[in-house]
Amino acid sequence: MKKTALILVLLLLFHMIPALGEGMGPEEEYLKGQESWNRVIHVLGKDYLVFAQNSPEWARMRCNNDSDETLKVHEFACITFAFANAMVNVVPYRSLPLITEIMRYTPKIDRYSAAPYQGKRESDRFVITEECDFLRYWPLTIVSYAAGNNMDLMDEPTGTFFINTITNYFQVDKTITTEIDEAFTAMDEGALALTCFYADTTRYGTVGHYFVFAGRDDEYIYMLDSNFMKQYPMPMGEYVELMEPGLQRIKIEDLPKLTLGYIFIFRPKDGFEPYTEEKYQEILDLSNQ
Repeated sequence: MKKTALILVLLLLFHMIPALGEGMGPEEEYLKGQESWNRVIHVLGKDYLVFAQNSPEWARMRCNNDSDETLKVHEFACITFAFANAMVNVVPYRSLPLITEIMRYTPKIDRYSAAPYQGKRESDRFVITEECDFLRYWPLTIVSYAAGNNMDLMDEPTGTFFINTITNYFQVDKTITTEIDEAFTAMDEGALALTCFYADTTRYGTVGHYFVFAGRDDEYIYMLDSNFMKQYPMPMGEYVELMEPGLQRIKIEDLPKLTLGYIFIFRPKDGFEPYTEEKYQEILDLSNQ
């Protein structure tokens, strides 16, 4: 009898110990078990959270809904990731889940796709519902929106239609310009500037490559780049200097040699607090529970 009672007690204690991934579905557990390159980067005395589109956790995911299976996050999601990197550094953390109010349904992802209608069966996908997960998978939420999970049924994951819709919804103070001096003035006041290098200076196809200008000093302008590459290909690599993964800089005197697109200037909202390494890790720990 004593032996039976002891076994019952041990079984009870065993079931009280949380298992790894307890409460998680297989896709959520898989995704959260992957290596991540996302990090907080320090630029001119300020901290910025930067998501890497080629991070192993999602680099091979599809970012489109049509039959073209070659549109992968690591190659074609620079606009959505650059926009995500800008927005996450101007919109308060607790406001991020509000994006679902302009989505058709809560975003779902899996190891194969961030797009709404591709990947595994709907019942097997990871549904993003928690505040901490909206931050962790913020760029994939933007991908989902751009790939059709929006009220207008627009499906352009490599387009820019979603920029105005999302910034307007979050009431972000935004300016669109072609004048780099206007962007310089705004950055000196704490703003971020989303723009792109056109295709004639990059290897990224007809759209070009998008990134975020974060600040400048007397000689250089610094950019947050979602493509954590070691070195840019030529000819852009002649002007872009890698500081660390996710951070590049360009001499201000070299900017006229590159072809810039429209510049979207975003100013931080009231209540926004920058992410520190400690704060970001706390949110990841919460996400892993």
